[in-house]
Amino acid sequence: MGSYAELYVGAFQVWSWKSYVDRSGTSLFLESDRRVYERGGGDQPNRVVEPDHADEPETAHKYVATVRQIIDRLDIMGFTLPRVRQLFQRAKREQLAHYERMQFGFGWYQTDAAVLRRLTFGRWIEGARAVLTQDVAALSSPARLPNLRWFHTEGSAFGDPDAPDERFFLRALLEAATPDALVVLDYTDLVGSGYYDPAARLTWEPPPRPGGYLADDVIIILTEGTSDAALIAKSIALRYPHLAGYYRFPDFAAGKAPGGAAALVNTIKAFVAAGVRNPVIGLFDNDTAGKVALQALEPVHLPPNVQVRRLPDLKLARRYPRVGAQGSLTMNVNGRAAGVELYFGADVLRGPDGSLDPIEWGGQDRGSREYQGELRDKHAVQSRYSDLLDGIVAGSVDSSTHDWTGIDALCAMLFRVFSSDPPLPVRPRPRRARGWPESSSRSGRSVRGWH
Repeated sequence: MGSYAELYVGAFQVWSWKSYVDRSGTSLFLESDRRVYERGGGDQPNRVVEPDHADEPETAHKYVATVRQIIDRLDIMGFTLPRVRQLFQRAKREQLAHYERMQFGFGWYQTDAAVLRRLTFGRWIEGARAVLTQDVAALSSPARLPNLRWFHTEGSAFGDPDAPDERFFLRALLEAATPDALVVLDYTDLVGSGYYDPAARLTWEPPPRPGGYLADDVIIILTEGTSDAALIAKSIALRYPHLAGYYRFPDFAAGKAPGGAAALVNTIKAFVAAGVRNPVIGLFDNDTAGKVALQALEPVHLPPNVQVRRLPDLKLARRYPRVGAQGSLTMNVNGRAAGVELYFGADVLRGPDGSLDPIEWGGQDRGSREYQGELRDKHAVQSRYSDLLDGIVAGSVDSSTHDWTGIDALCAMLFRVFSSDPPLPVRPRPRRARGWPESSSRSGRSVRGWH
């Protein structure tokens, strides 16, 4: 019969793989999600166990995360709900066009075509929710059963064998699930049969990202300075630990690489020239130098996997103290002097006297004729923020008392960078005649469908 790994959403088995774990499954988890524990053979509600072995203990090997966490991870990889809706509509149009092209034997499909015309994405979600919750009344209702027929078929999403990635289907399915429900990758059988070493790491393999580059290569974030990179990385690990493993911040300090916006432009150009396949984000400060640097990149053809962004505008920065030739005033420093330190929180920006560390104007950019500014004592601000993060990790500082507004805005922007990929390509080529998806099963287990 072989040995299998299975992916479950709650008690519903979504995928299974014989003798290996597909990268579409391993990409969903981090090593921190791994669970290894002893369990009895009968203590396995999601798996079929032979009666003779029901009481035999075994070591379970799983990766476990919540639906909410998996949705966040799929979103940053580009498997977003708007794209799922787009895929759903495309698959529906293509299937209906396939029926209309049929001349001989069209009567066999008239009922199915009528059901499909009435099917909306919302009704599909309702059907998926009934499947996940095992809603017997819904599953047995003739009025609602049509919602479920076009559910999933082997090797495709929404009955579309040309769908770019099965994780689009999973993203849609998770929309119907309870946010705190568990998504479980159980590969116990594969370890027991010798296909995987018990200590093997399953989560590093990179499958293709929709659009041609690697979805599960980590996303590289390039910043203007090494201290920026270190503090943003710590912030993500603290605020969004379930996403931290999907990002990497290169450490250029060891090579004594220069910092600044102009140096970041050169680094981005070098990554493009080298053909780096990882998703890359070039993150510029929200200041004059960052604006000028982004203008310098406008003539450069950046591939889809290389994106550039400037830090988002901050409410705090709209009326921020600055000192200059005209004395001390407040002004909007967004786009002129909002370095990454301004995003560390108002409490960190305040010095021993309780006042905000002011912006000091420096020189004028020759091209834009705008002045460039930065915090008067930005190194002290960096030090206070680093101490704050260390204190939260050590448990000596209460994180709820800190102002996370800036960091949360920064992270929200980063998480959206690769969640707005170009529209799915239209493929009008003819399709083979085929019927509705059929459920398949083995050993009494439901595979990508229902009984």
